Amino acid sequence: MVFIRPAEGTITQYFKKGTHNGIDIAKSGTVPILAAALGTVTKSYNSDSYGEVVFIKHVINGVQYETVYAHMAERSRTVSVGQNVSVGQRLGYMGSTGWSTGQHLHFEVHKPSWNSSKSYAVNPLDYINSGGGGGTEGPGTVIGEPQPEYAGRTKNGRIGTATTIVSTLNVRNSPSTSGRIIRTLSLGSTAWIYKLSGEWYCIGTNNGEEEWISNENRAHANVRWYDLKSGRIGEGSVKVSLLNVRYSPTETGELSRKIGNGTSFYVYKESGYWLCIGTKDGREEWIANPNNEYANVTWY
Repeated sequence: MVFIRPAEGTITQYFKKGTHNGIDIAKSGTVPILAAALGTVTKSYNSDSYGEVVFIKHVINGVQYETVYAHMAERSRTVSVGQNVSVGQRLGYMGSTGWSTGQHLHFEVHKPSWNSSKSYAVNPLDYINSGGGGGTEGPGTVIGEPQPEYAGRTKNGRIGTATTIVSTLNVRNSPSTSGRIIRTLSLGSTAWIYKLSGEWYCIGTNNGEEEWISNENRAHANVRWYDLKSGRIGEGSVKVSLLNVRYSPTETGELSRKIGNGTSFYVYKESGYWLCIGTKDGREEWIANPNNEYANVTWY
């Protein structure tokens, strides 16, 4: 699948080309709206129809998309035009601004881009995971169940990320409600996940003590598990107009192709400041990124 689910809640209206060019996800309370993939913000404004809305342009595996996040809460937008966003980054909160009769997210996917006639609109459920109808499961790239035994394949031993969906979440020194509270996480906080114990997630260490949060029944955090079997160690997006892709990690390596600003990619291994972003015709493809000058990268 291409995108993560951008909000927690129940799907209350489905896609119908020409009459309802997206899906509606509804839930009461304070509900974060998340970027469905890496990309660049193309619009962020208050529309008469969409209300508080954000548009994001994506280039994924060479294919262009534009996603729309509408009816967000008044003055809740956190991103601006031209800003690069990461997958799962909070864009705002669910609301009912614009032409809306109740709190929900109206989410659209256009391939390759949005236009006023919405002629390129496609069914979001064909492109997001966990897309088979109603339910209240949270957003995130849930690729099967987490498999921590593969954690050693990531750069930092991380197996996923958790974003809090409650106002305050206790962080304890053991995976139990009897564990001592070390600190708390506020709504919208994001933490790496390193290992599991039932429905408890270890999010790191603090002064030599492990830190754990509970996510019983997925009620406390939206989780994105990494596809650890793939061997990916990170993901990123290009931030220059054009970036050379070569068949070897050297400036004299044969040129494979060029990728443009906003193009997203996975990282499979490193060689100095060179990143292997996959293979083409059985040959490895590499990009240079000295001092993070050409691309933004998030390491797992």
